[in-house]
Amino acid sequence: QTVTYCSRFVSKMSEVVRSMNISAGSSIRTGTVNISGSSSTIDEIKFAESDLNAVVAVKVVNQCRTVRDNVSFCAPSDEEMTTSRFHEVYGDCFISGFIEGGDLHGIISIKTLDYSRRGEVKTAVKGQLNSSMKNWSPAPRSSSSSIDKVMESAEVTVNVNWSGGGDINPTGTEWTLSSLVQAASVFPQSVAKCPQRTWAILSRYDTIPNFIEYAQKHAIAIRRYDGVQTFTCDLLDMHMEYKTNVQMLTHAMGHLDQYYPSQEKNAIAINVASLVTERHKLKIEMAKLVKVIEELLDPHKVVNYNENLQIESPEVWRTRLPVRLP
Repeated sequence: QTVTYCSRFVSKMSEVVRSMNISAGSSIRTGTVNISGSSSTIDEIKFAESDLNAVVAVKVVNQCRTVRDNVSFCAPSDEEMTTSRFHEVYGDCFISGFIEGGDLHGIISIKTLDYSRRGEVKTAVKGQLNSSMKNWSPAPRSSSSSIDKVMESAEVTVNVNWSGGGDINPTGTEWTLSSLVQAASVFPQSVAKCPQRTWAILSRYDTIPNFIEYAQKHAIAIRRYDGVQTFTCDLLDMHMEYKTNVQMLTHAMGHLDQYYPSQEKNAIAINVASLVTERHKLKIEMAKLVKVIEELLDPHKVVNYNENLQIESPEVWRTRLPVRLP
């Protein structure tokens, strides 16, 4: 059994989706961050509004089952294939095995009620997770009372998702930082008793010898999406920023007396008509992001978009938004 522990503070949603192997492109298309193999979603608004966000991950691998020894490609005999048609029918890879074990991910979102204690809260959380240690391990139970005391000055949301290990929270009690750390510490033992297939192993078609012959004969080139993930993660961060901006405008519409105009020259006026107009413009920019994702089936377009992405930065847009009164 191979066990990997990881805990770290994160500031962007793209760091979370990378950690959890969630598709950034799918998250943009659907408008929400869905956890793979589950109906659960990540509350991205809560994530954006929090002062601190941390991720705890435990990956347990019991064994890898592969079928690469006797793999061959059965070429279709009754259809004329092109690169585009091949990817439409077969995709760019195939399942060549499975990883059996378990995965646990916990997202801790903390909003400090007293901002002056933000550093103290961060230090306490870091100590609880022992993130400064080379080999991560849960802090001793004696520290639970001290961390709970510090957390009294903060609003804490803990979202936990896992596969393998059976039911690690049989009582269904609300997750806390302490209970997450404790569950993470015993997760490998739980997985040893109750493993499951956590991930499929994907292999490219051009690793199969007889496919290479077939591809050369029909001029089929398997697309490479190596550079797409980084680009889509950047787009996801933009999408999340735009979503936060839209929520801010929506809140301002119903609470005009709680906001004042930005100091920027082109600041948005504090009236419903102006706010509705700006919200519509923001949603148009979000729709552009979805369109870009749809067109990335051709990975060569990443280079063009990196150089000519006609979408205004949401951070620049935010400088024009109304400012909430303290």
